[in-house]
Order: sequence, then C-alpha cells, then structure tokens
Amino acid sequence: WRRKFINEKCFGDVDLFRQEYPLTIQDAFSTSSSFVFPVQRIEEQIERIKEERIVSSNFNFINDYTTRNQLHQTRHGRIRIYEQPEPKALYVIGGDGAQGIDGGDHSSLVCLRVPEMYEVFSFSDTIAPSEFGAMASYLSRLYNNALLGIEINDKGGYAAIEYIRENHPATNLYYRRGLKALTLKDIRYGWHTNENTRSVMIEDLKVNLKNRTIDLFSIELLNQLRTFVKLKSGKLAAAYGKKDDLVLALMIAIQMGRNIHIRKEEQM
Repeated sequence: WRRKFINEKCFGDVDLFRQEYPLTIQDAFSTSSSFVFPVQRIEEQIERIKEERIVSSNFNFINDYTTRNQLHQTRHGRIRIYEQPEPKALYVIGGDGAQGIDGGDHSSLVCLRVPEMYEVFSFSDTIAPSEFGAMASYLSRLYNNALLGIEINDKGGYAAIEYIRENHPATNLYYRRGLKALTLKDIRYGWHTNENTRSVMIEDLKVNLKNRTIDLFSIELLNQLRTFVKLKSGKLAAAYGKKDDLVLALMIAIQMGRNIHIRKEEQM
C-alpha cells in the first residue's frame, strides 16, 4: 500500500507521502513549507484530466505570411490547444521569453479564458525571440485580440516585444505607464517582474488553486507547479534541475486578467 501510494498518489515523492499520510506530527510538518502551491489541488486536477480523458490538439507555428492559417497540426506540436477561439469570449495570454539557446531556458505562453480562468492553450519550447514574438502575436490575434503580456526582464522577452512592435503593431500588447508618463514615449511595453509583483503573482495563483477557481489541463504545467518550491535561500522558484517557465507565464496571464475590463451581463 505504501509503495503504491508513493508512486501513484505522490508521484514517487517520499517526502510528499510523509506529509500527506503522516505517521507522526513531525512528518506532517517536516516538508509542508517546501511546496509553494497546494499539492493536493494539483493532484486532483491531474486525476480529473485522466478521468475525463482531456487531451490537447497539438500544433506547430509556421512563420509564413503567405498562408492565412499559420498553425500546422501535428502529433508532437508544442502548441497544445484545449479550446478553439469562441466568438466574443475574452482571453488573456502570459508569456515568458528566453533567448532561444539550445539547452537554455524555454520560452512559454499560457492563455486563459476569463473570467472563468480556463486554460485554452499553452506552449513551451526553445525558440528564437523573433519566432516567439511572431507566434505570440498571431495567437493573440487568433484569440479575439487577447491582451498579451510578455515578461520584459529577460533579453529574449525584450527582443520578442520589439519584434512585435515593429512587425505587428496592432497586437494588443500589455503596457505600463510610469508616474510621470505624459507622452507615448513614456509607455513601457511588457510585464516587469520585481520583488513586489512576484509576491502578488505567486499569491494570486496560490489563491486560485486553493479555491478551485482555475482550470488547468497541461500536465507539463501542473508538474512545474509541483516542483515550484521554497529554496534554501528562501527564494520561491523551481527546484534544482526543474523548470518554471510555464508557471511564470501562467502567473502573468492571471495578472493580465486583472488588467482588462470584463463586461458584466446586462440586467434583464
């Protein structure tokens, strides 16, 4: 029974088993502080995906302006779509751009339908910033001109934003205005993550997971949430050897949802 539960319910994690099925008080609290997000909620979502047999339609992006549809469906495509664009639906996209170096960080996108907080697609792979920008812009336009927020901290994200501004200026890019911003020159495009915004981002995602007010379907994303921990340094980030690019993209998407006006249905 113990081995079965460790493998099936706790993903092979002995520390998680001790926390979820403690024999002593020490076991119950020994690892509780290492996991940032509620593991039980993540496990429930994974079980739901299995039980309901939720699968994605997978696509690759073709940066070819001569074709109207730039998505090519393929079994191993890295764009995983769970819902096609619905007329009049509101979508937001969060993005984490990297420099596209082999063996380096992945660039990622997560799209949510709001206010339902429903994941409609995700992407994570090594890709050049210009290609990432072209793909993000296309998907934003495809999903009803979704508000697109790409983190600007990394050179890759900055390059992707500049590519979008130069080649697809009509894209609904997220921007910030400084306190002294009086002209268009003072507008800052892209999401800036700092100590303050990061704390808010993590807490907002944590609350959504705990309250079951967000639906996630990407197993890759859910696994990254599981390995997003409190490091010995005190920083909240991916465990050693793990990735958190999709987690960051998701957190930015949630913040994008707070930056758009959602129309309320008219009173009948």
